[in-house]
Amino acid sequence: MRRLLSLAMLLAVTALPLSAQTSGGLVGKVVDAATGASLRGAAIRIDAGARIATTDTAGEYRLRSLPAGLHTVTVTYIGYRQARREGVIIRAGEITRADVRMAPVAVEMVTLRAVGVQDPVLDPLATSTAQRIGAEDLRRLPVSSLEDALALQAGVVGESYRGGRVGQQAFILDGLGVKNQLDASTGGSGLRIPPDLIAEASLVTNGFSAKFGQAISGLVSVSTRDGGDRWRGRMAYETDRPMTGGGDFGLDRLVLQADGPLAGKITAVGILDVSARLDAEPTSAPAAADRRDPRSAGNGVLPHNSGEVLTAGGKLTIPMGSRLTTRLFGLGTREQRYLFDQRYKYEPDLGPGRRVDGTLLSAHLQLAPAEGSRRPFSGDLRLGYFAKGFFRGTVDAPDYAVGAFTGSKLTILGEETARRQDTIGTRAPLPGFGTPTYSTNSPYGVPAFFLGNATQGELAWNRFAEVRLQADFTATLGANVD
Repeated sequence: MRRLLSLAMLLAVTALPLSAQTSGGLVGKVVDAATGASLRGAAIRIDAGARIATTDTAGEYRLRSLPAGLHTVTVTYIGYRQARREGVIIRAGEITRADVRMAPVAVEMVTLRAVGVQDPVLDPLATSTAQRIGAEDLRRLPVSSLEDALALQAGVVGESYRGGRVGQQAFILDGLGVKNQLDASTGGSGLRIPPDLIAEASLVTNGFSAKFGQAISGLVSVSTRDGGDRWRGRMAYETDRPMTGGGDFGLDRLVLQADGPLAGKITAVGILDVSARLDAEPTSAPAAADRRDPRSAGNGVLPHNSGEVLTAGGKLTIPMGSRLTTRLFGLGTREQRYLFDQRYKYEPDLGPGRRVDGTLLSAHLQLAPAEGSRRPFSGDLRLGYFAKGFFRGTVDAPDYAVGAFTGSKLTILGEETARRQDTIGTRAPLPGFGTPTYSTNSPYGVPAFFLGNATQGELAWNRFAEVRLQADFTATLGANVD
């Protein structure tokens, strides 16, 4: 046990810091709507009082370290009508300006207008290109995962960004770097992030600071959302079974999501996203040349080519006073595939399969600046654990329970042997492995040539795990110095 603790501490100390700006700021000026005079001492509340600031002698206010996403801004001042605006967008790494004109009588407040401080077209310091995808975009686009949404952005082909190789991108989740250093070029992070869990995602290309030294072709930064101040949820089921021919890939998807307050100001959000399809690769089998083959009339779904993806995640947001907030986050993904192999075309019991398990656990302690401070100090302390396991080998034929769902874990033949890395045990034949025999007739009764009656015994396994400890602090030394 002592050796395990020492190893965990060593990993935490030696892990390379890789972070992204997952919060933004809000600044503005509060004035009298009739005279234009600055209002000193006006109170600005964010999200029902979770964050509070007051205006200075010039009527200016400033809020730092606000989580990216939609927020509610409320401004109050004695003798003036309360001003309230919902849906103010805070973008990661940017300062949003919202000026407020308050009326001394009960009149409608002028709509807040959020604009960027700098014009990105004229900013001489901008060396990178950023494409942002908000929660509203994810709900509007016909996508079921973050990968699908990124694939629609300019300069993206599959998982390749701006001509770079697969695996050359850096992936940041809530400010914590998540990347499998062992097989990033072939396997990625192993995590699927459901759109219902995302507040904002951004893709940065072309230029990176030294802070993101591991990014070569692109930087993907994702901010997950906190629970709301009232309970709400969504349940959805998607299928393409009413379609026929090439339009029916046997697609089934179930989404269950809920978020809201638990006790006091503690909020929670949870999601379960399960999808499956009989044809996991959207490529139909070509039409058979022999007219005696029933598939000669047209394309068909490849046999032994189904797949399932199960993702479950949750987040707790725990305010610990006016300045401290703790966020606990967990995400797990299991992707399993039955892989089509031409050698076992008519032997689904012997075809290969693949299972990838990804797990992420993180804790985030956020320190907000003190109210009204001229030299505010803020910081973020993050602790994360990331693990990914990969299996590939011979599997049993799929046994579907509901639609394209099997409802069971994909078991690889010889999995325990691979997990133990028992090189001595593999010298002897493993149970179920053998030398395939040959067959010359297919079930359709047409000429064919394929392997059957046994499996050649394919088996592969690897696992990557990492503990990260990351600290980011910002101290303001003056009006223009951080």
